[in-house]
Amino acid sequence: MDNQREEDRVLMNISNTSGAVMSATLFSARMTFKLVTFLYRLAKKGMVALGAADKFKEFSNATGGRYTAYNIPLSDKHAKTMQELNKLELQLQGTKNPFAKVGLRRQIEKMKKSIPELEQLDKLGIKYCMLPKLNGSEQTMQIVVAKDDDQLFKNWFGNHLTAEMSAGGEKNLESIRVFTEGNYTILNMPFEKTEELAEMMSDFNTMKVNYAVLPDLLVGDGYTQVAVPNADRSQVEQWFNMWKDRAISNGEMPKEMFAMDAGSYMNTAAMSADEYIQNADAEYKEVQEEFEKESKQVPVEAGPGKENSEEFMRYAQDDRYQKISINEETLVLDQKADRFAYQKEGLFASRVPGTYGKNEKTLLIPIEQLFVADAGKTYVAFLEKGGSSAVIDRSIGKTVSIPNEKLYSENYANVSRGFNGVEDMKQPKVSKVDISPSKSSAPKPKIDFNL
Repeated sequence: MDNQREEDRVLMNISNTSGAVMSATLFSARMTFKLVTFLYRLAKKGMVALGAADKFKEFSNATGGRYTAYNIPLSDKHAKTMQELNKLELQLQGTKNPFAKVGLRRQIEKMKKSIPELEQLDKLGIKYCMLPKLNGSEQTMQIVVAKDDDQLFKNWFGNHLTAEMSAGGEKNLESIRVFTEGNYTILNMPFEKTEELAEMMSDFNTMKVNYAVLPDLLVGDGYTQVAVPNADRSQVEQWFNMWKDRAISNGEMPKEMFAMDAGSYMNTAAMSADEYIQNADAEYKEVQEEFEKESKQVPVEAGPGKENSEEFMRYAQDDRYQKISINEETLVLDQKADRFAYQKEGLFASRVPGTYGKNEKTLLIPIEQLFVADAGKTYVAFLEKGGSSAVIDRSIGKTVSIPNEKLYSENYANVSRGFNGVEDMKQPKVSKVDISPSKSSAPKPKIDFNL
């Protein structure tokens, strides 16, 4: 019975998150939706602790969905500690004895404090959340960092990378920085295999090239980053041309070497949801693949509801939502291309009234909150009063998040006041309807993922 309740909780979390994500901007929503649902699927299978999925969801809520995921290199010892933490958290979840729970919690906190990276982030007051370590063979950990603390994190991260330099001859990054007074270049070498790195290092030592092999922040992309003084760069380029010619003569098609700055190098540590999932060990990826396979077998055609539907009346009687009207001819037809592109993502695109040309704004609304009225001439949408909506602002070329109250008062209030088609809402109010998400397709509580 306990297991059944636990599974029901997991499935409810997935359901609530699914509804919430559609209120976010398309780009951050994809990442949040994928990460949250992936972690809950693993929790349902008993592969990660349910608490880990809950903590990430709470962090997403607290940051308004504004965060970045990073891959951070660790020593072998600390990477193994991260794996032990996963096991202990699963053990804690399955323990009934309250005294044993207290002991396990203390053990978990002690282990976290033994990882200097986490202790340093805590001391700096950086807002972050650990993700379960799913790539057991790699000496890394994955965390998500609040956007507000991103610069503070990057300052710490730069120092951390210097301290964690891989052995790369006689120099590390700090030595090269000081030795060259900052006149060095980070080169992306198109190989990652241990034997290829060993060959490069041996040749560089023979050539007396100063260099430092940097920690690989994106394992599996086929590149290794090496810092070299600008004075030695021509030698390195000559070496690379010889290496490339040899690879071609062996029937290979090697990629090119290219330079990058320190900021771009650090940015390679930033991960997408897909990269987090794809870098996980096989047993975790199988869970995701199994779910995606099942999802493809049951395609869902998303579309707006009808104004006389039960769902419409639930929204209309819910004080948490503000009704707006959208004219098909003036606000939707000129958004036809966007409309169909976003509809595949469960979103409906329409021009914000009063915005035109270079200053045009496009509102993205979850289709589940959209209804057809006036025989198709008008749409009615419901916006959460305390929430925000995704708006594509053509003037800056970005998707921004605008409070719904501001949108309504500045752009939709006059339009809605002059709207007659759904004044039939004066029709007798239906009796109180149970809006529990577990019993119907009623409006689900929204997580406000602001960008």
